Order: sequence, then C-alpha cells, then structure tokens
Amino acid sequence: MNLNIPESEKTPLVLTLLEIINEQRKEIEALKEEILKFKKETIKPKPIDKPIEVEAFGTVIPVRTQTLSARVSSQIVYISPRLIPGSVVKKGELLIELDDTDFRLALKKSRSNVENAKLQLSQEVENQKSAMFEFSMADQNVSEAQKRYILRYPHVEAAKANLEAQKAALKRADRSKKV
Repeated sequence: MNLNIPESEKTPLVLTLLEIINEQRKEIEALKEEILKFKKETIKPKPIDKPIEVEAFGTVIPVRTQTLSARVSSQIVYISPRLIPGSVVKKGELLIELDDTDFRLALKKSRSNVENAKLQLSQEVENQKSAMFEFSMADQNVSEAQKRYILRYPHVEAAKANLEAQKAALKRADRSKKV
C-alpha cells in the first residue's frame, strides 16, 4: 500500500493505523475470493422426509362427510368412543350398535306373513280347483269376465301378488340388519 506520507510524519500511531488498514484490506480481499467461490458452486437440493408442524387458526372443512341412518327404528346400545366430529374411522369398524329386539320381532313377523301368504295361495288354488269342477257341472252360459271370476283367477293372482310382496318385505327386513 502506497499512501505517499513523508517520513517525518510517520509517527507510531500513523504506522499502526496503516498496518490495521492494510490487514483489513487483506481480509476484505480474502472474503471477496470466498464469496466468488460460493457464487460459482451449484447446490442441488435433495428431497428429504421430514414432518412439518403447522399451527394455524381457522375453520377446518372436511373433504367428505357421511350421514349415518338406520333402516329400522331402535334404541342405541353402544356408541364407539372414536365416533366424534372430525375423526377418521376404518372400513368395517363398529361405530354404533342398535338394540335388535324390534328388528328380530319384525323379521319373525315378516317370515310369518310369507308363510300366511303361501297358505292363502294354496287355499285359493284349491278353491279354484273346486270352482272348476263345479263350473264343469253347471250351466256355462256366462261371459268371459264372469267365467274368470267364477273360476277364481283374480283371487289366485291376488294371492300370488301378496306372496311376492311378503317375500320382498322379508328380504327388505333381512337387509335392514346390515346397517
């Protein structure tokens, strides 16, 4: 470093200051070189698995909600402690258990109704056979509609329809237990 200071003015204080300034310039040059090294280096980020905690305020809105309803009315005898708003449950997990007394009675009644409908159909088929026999012995001078009625076709059809309706009701009652 050359500052053109005459020898007579170079006192120990001035010499010390000049040395400090000279050292600082060297340090500055070294830092400049290090900064240039960092500018030349390319750093490629690498993905890592690291959990992140975020604290926030606001309202959480679910992506999907599910409404639960039973096909039968009954008393609730068990509620899972995990059944709370915002909880996630697994498929097949027991959430609510209903008292099945009413269901079992309804199922028995449906089965009984099916058996009664079968009996009614059987009776109507027998009545139709009797009517056919009696009709073959009687005067057959009647209209086709009267003949169908006398031979009990509407009665048999109604009994068949009732049996199918009772079977459907039994199937529906049996499916209700799978809520």
